[in-house]
Amino acid sequence: MDPTATGRQVARFAAAGVINTLIDYVVFIGLSWLWALPLERSWIAKAISGTIAMANSFVLNRRWVFRSSSGGLRQLARFVIVTLIGTFGVQLGGLLLFSALWPAPGHLAAAVVNAMGLSRWLPEPLVVRTVAFGLATAASMCWNFVAYRRWVFPPDQAPAAPALPITAARA
Repeated sequence: MDPTATGRQVARFAAAGVINTLIDYVVFIGLSWLWALPLERSWIAKAISGTIAMANSFVLNRRWVFRSSSGGLRQLARFVIVTLIGTFGVQLGGLLLFSALWPAPGHLAAAVVNAMGLSRWLPEPLVVRTVAFGLATAASMCWNFVAYRRWVFPPDQAPAAPALPITAARA
């Protein structure tokens, strides 16, 4: 694949990722608020929001990002495996790390929000969750792109063109 085509594919992947992340985030924050979850229970809302975003992600990645039309159930199974690792391993692990085990980046962001006088509208738990969500999502998106491109939706394996043109021998 040429670098320009790869760049366009990365751009489509990023756009699909933004759409999926917005779906994931809105559901995550909505459930966290609706159920009044403490920070150490944020994983409950994330597990549900990640599942909803996963279904949307398969459709966008298969049809638009990687433009795949083959693979059937095998492709779906591979997508689910990679996405489960990305969502419940990389992203959920990152969320747990940055919201409960080491929330320092979120607390730093909350201090900035507080210094700006915005903590009334952006309370510390929301800021910590949002920072944790963003860091975990970035790690997950890197994992997903590489795994989707190489294993789930690999480019067609067309035979390579010969390096030199074949010419008929003259007698």
